[in-house]
Amino acid sequence: MSLSRRNGEALVRFAIVRMRGLPYDATPQQVLEFFSAGDDPVQVLDGEDGVLFVRRADRRATGDAFVLFAKEEEGRKALSRHKKLIGSRYIELFLSTTAEVQQVEHILNFLDEFAKNIVVQGVHMVYNAQ
Repeated sequence: MSLSRRNGEALVRFAIVRMRGLPYDATPQQVLEFFSAGDDPVQVLDGEDGVLFVRRADRRATGDAFVLFAKEEEGRKALSRHKKLIGSRYIELFLSTTAEVQQVEHILNFLDEFAKNIVVQGVHMVYNAQ
């Protein structure tokens, strides 16, 4: 998904990739290394500031993150790392949107203490009342 943001007068296009399956203790530096490794590196827009980890209201990691890339082509190129490893975990990658980022953050913030009952299942989150 190609998105735009204003940078002074210029309209800059960028892409968002959602990562799923991250180790709960993953760092922004590990995400940067994940995309910069190999023969065809991809640079994350704004470095560590271009990585947003999804966290529950109690600040625990969900294993998901959103990553910004400067161009749509770079976002698509980043998808070539789908199912590559960070540690022993294989990482799934999907093109995403600003709406999805806002929705995920809003839902988890809105639910606050009840977010502990949210179970990540695929690209969806399911409420588990158990």
